[in-house]
Amino acid sequence: MTERQKVKDEAFKVAKRLQQKLGGKWKVNVWENLGWHYSVTLGSISVHRGDVRKKNYFAFVSPEENDPSGGAMFWTPSDMPYDKYPEIAVKRALSNVKTFIAGCQKLHESNLKLLNSTLLEKIKV
Repeated sequence: MTERQKVKDEAFKVAKRLQQKLGGKWKVNVWENLGWHYSVTLGSISVHRGDVRKKNYFAFVSPEENDPSGGAMFWTPSDMPYDKYPEIAVKRALSNVKTFIAGCQKLHESNLKLLNSTLLEKIKV
């Protein structure tokens, strides 16, 4: 067996363990991109370890269902920390989404106020 195949097999094995740890409904994804990587996804949540030999996790919430890569992760901070436990990574990702949505709501309300005041001024003319 080649070293490449061994690392690929290890990625599948570790991904299956993560799937079992989080619950069998999570889908396993393994891919090669300058090394073997994996994630498990459930709906729009994906949990990753960038290197199969590291014991830390990060999670993304994508606007798309069943997106193993995390998709448009615009609510994920660029300095996102890794977590020792995948469950904590999921909680952190969901918290990031909540914060992002609250910020969007605040921005939306501010824009509506600006737009309304501008339209009112235009109507008065």
